[in-house]
Amino acid sequence: MGLEREYHKEEEVNSLYELLTASSTKTVKAKLNAIHEVCKKLVSRKVDITVPRLVTHLTEAGLSISEQSLYNPKSGKKDNPYKLLYLAWQSFASNKLAIKVKATTESNAGVAIDDKDLLAIENPVLRYKISLMYAELKSLRRQNDLIRQVNELPVIVNSHKHALTNNNSRPTLLEYNQELIGEFIKGSSELGFDESGRLFSKRAISRNTVLSADDFRDALIEAIDG
Repeated sequence: MGLEREYHKEEEVNSLYELLTASSTKTVKAKLNAIHEVCKKLVSRKVDITVPRLVTHLTEAGLSISEQSLYNPKSGKKDNPYKLLYLAWQSFASNKLAIKVKATTESNAGVAIDDKDLLAIENPVLRYKISLMYAELKSLRRQNDLIRQVNELPVIVNSHKHALTNNNSRPTLLEYNQELIGEFIKGSSELGFDESGRLFSKRAISRNTVLSADDFRDALIEAIDG
């Protein structure tokens, strides 16, 4: 039953709950039921499920349980059923929100997501995933715009050694590169510039974290080469 499984449907979480309670004692069943109901309520309210928050809500519901009881990976020789259940709800909530954000972003192509919107997402992993998705979407839009503009340009027949040239293609590419660099200069939730113009990180950055849009390196090379 591993702790790292992904849950995409509420029915999957409910099946796990039924499986866990089927082989549990009366006391464990009561705690699992309370955790199940509290997590369901938090998800419906779009509130991030954290252990401290879960313990607080369980206490308010009359159930005394420590944070350590939820953090422990094992209960005896078996996987901790409490941790299995709340992690399943966490996974379902994250995937549900990610799908909704992706669908909303695709259906509202002109609506921008800024750092304030990203910081409103409490789960750092989900916030990072959504920032990558949005950066990729913006990059694809720019590429589509560039392709459309190039396709609309007239082909100029020239008798010189370059038989077919498009004198307007260079400025269009330049504008695209300028936009890429301009977006980077504006900064993000991960990077920014101080008063001296120095680039600095706003928070700890994990290894292999993508920090710019696609084609950013090419834009810098084009700027250097002129």
